[in-house]
Amino acid sequence: MLRETVVTNGIRAEVKVKPVLTRKAKSENISNNNNSLKKFRTTRCPKEFKNDLAVHYLRGEADHWWRNVKRSLPIGFVSTWEDFLREFNNKYFSQEAMDQLDHEFLELRQGTMSIREYEAVFTRLRRFCVRNFGEQDMMRRFMRGLRADIRNRSSIRAYTSLVELVEEIAMMERGLEEEAKDLKRAQGKGNKASRVSET
Repeated sequence: MLRETVVTNGIRAEVKVKPVLTRKAKSENISNNNNSLKKFRTTRCPKEFKNDLAVHYLRGEADHWWRNVKRSLPIGFVSTWEDFLREFNNKYFSQEAMDQLDHEFLELRQGTMSIREYEAVFTRLRRFCVRNFGEQDMMRRFMRGLRADIRNRSSIRAYTSLVELVEEIAMMERGLEEEAKDLKRAQGKGNKASRVSET
């Protein structure tokens, strides 16, 4: 949290201000809100109480935001759950943010991440993908983002699910790491042997 000094009607006050969210923080914020809404759906709360219950759990900036929305409504207007959800999504799940996360998912590459790290990011971003991919499409998308050294040693035809693909490729990654260590050791021994023979 950052602190900012605000002067209103001659009264000076320090307020806490949230910093601008990074892309990762935005996706985590959206993810947390999605999880909250999921929990809310599973409570089987009657529709006529959902709005009041949701508003009850708003905190900080979100609470102030909803109060301002309510003030802008016509006198006597009773907001429904659908009204709240529409306004909430417009505020906290902008189309721009969702498009950015969709793009990040489609362009995701493993780079220096381990298979497990790549799979965790892939799974987190997958939730925000606009397209509805089937299992085979998800497997192809996952493979497309892998580093070439791993992707070139795998075939999507050998797997029936993304879970199976990830498990097999994680084992392959460990094997490649072991091979690299063995090669490095062998090269180190070869260099020592050539230095000894030169003396």
